[in-house]
Amino acid sequence: MPDKALGEREMKNLVAILIFVVVALMSGCSEIGEEMFGKSKLQKILENWSVNKGDLPDALRSLGETPIKKKKDAVAVINALKQISFAEEQKEYQLSSPTHCLVAFFQQIETQEAFNAFRENGLPELRRLLDEGLKNPENRENDLMFIMKIMAMYRQERDAKMIVEVARTGFNADGYMWSVVFGAFDEDHQHWRVLLDGLSNPLPEDFICVAYLDFANGHAIEGRVEKHPFDSDWGLEKLKSWLSDKDEESFSYAHSAAASLPYLGEKSRSVLWNLARRHPDVGVRIESAWAAAKVGDAAGIGELKEWAMDVNHSTTACQYLAELGYEKEIPEQALGEDFKAMAEMADWLSHPNEYGRPPSKIERYDSRTLYWPPTDDERKVWLFKYEYEPQEEGDELDVGISMVGSVTFALFGEATDQLSPEEVYGLHCAWELEMNGDSRAPKERNEENGLKILKKYNSSM
Repeated sequence: MPDKALGEREMKNLVAILIFVVVALMSGCSEIGEEMFGKSKLQKILENWSVNKGDLPDALRSLGETPIKKKKDAVAVINALKQISFAEEQKEYQLSSPTHCLVAFFQQIETQEAFNAFRENGLPELRRLLDEGLKNPENRENDLMFIMKIMAMYRQERDAKMIVEVARTGFNADGYMWSVVFGAFDEDHQHWRVLLDGLSNPLPEDFICVAYLDFANGHAIEGRVEKHPFDSDWGLEKLKSWLSDKDEESFSYAHSAAASLPYLGEKSRSVLWNLARRHPDVGVRIESAWAAAKVGDAAGIGELKEWAMDVNHSTTACQYLAELGYEKEIPEQALGEDFKAMAEMADWLSHPNEYGRPPSKIERYDSRTLYWPPTDDERKVWLFKYEYEPQEEGDELDVGISMVGSVTFALFGEATDQLSPEEVYGLHCAWELEMNGDSRAPKERNEENGLKILKKYNSSM
């Protein structure tokens, strides 16, 4: 009897397990099925592509964002990479190549075992492709730069040295991605000095040199650089050329040059300071004031105080004074609640993702204290009317209304001076509820529906 009873229990347990597995598979619990019975969707797609080729980017698109957790998935990616060769010339540029799709998985890891697999067996494939690609680089610049970005992320000394060697060749010398590659060599990268020392003498050319300057400045600001690599005769000439260039497209280079001033010898600083202070770009002049204040120059502190009173540049100037320990020097007017709100809006509008420059005119359109549904609290909010003068013949004056107090934002084309302040607040309320995924968000975003919501919480409206 005991043996028979034990057998019945085992049979019941087995049936329960089978039922669970069937239900799990039928309900879409694919991870259990993959673990117990077969390969993941990623492995199947990659193995099929390795045999039959075809459009890999399109095949992978169906997976969406795919985190790599298991070693088997990492190995599948590595095996697919082995099918790619850069030994031959590529005739056409590919916006989304199989190489880019596969290498992207190196930055989508979520487990240590996946990281280890890519580091130990994946990096050798990236090094191979980089070697092959440098011999046939035409139409492969994006893939090769992306490969170096990933190599930098994995923080291996061998790869740091390899990136230095590639930069020394001048490969893709005007490519913006060099900033991204060098940016990976931050304070947490144990081999960042390989890059600093490897490119210091002689300095690289073209945009690689600017990216290297930004990299060196970043470490110098944090006090990790004993001698700035541009503190040399050749470095001085490069900095001087950027600060003297009147081409607007090169103003960002001058900005980087001005940021290096505190870390140069006194002789080099004195030569460059006058160029920076007279530069046509306001951002460069503010940066030169920061550089002067950084070394305790009273003139630089005074210049920052003046910029703090300019609503279009106050946010940056106040930030610089505070971080340099001169917070008490910030003018009282610049600390006023209304002034700070307007300065915040002007700074937002100036961001490269928005207008990329300060408004021609900005003034307060309205301000009041409201119960704000998106944040479910009472707060002071502001509306500002801004204008942008036409830059080209035929353009019209650009006028809009923007908001500060919750999410600093301008609803371009929606919030105009044709609306009342209440309607603009309603429009922003509806938009912000929508962005929050709030159930109170109206089905149709407009000023009327948003104002109805505001009126429920604010009897004064």
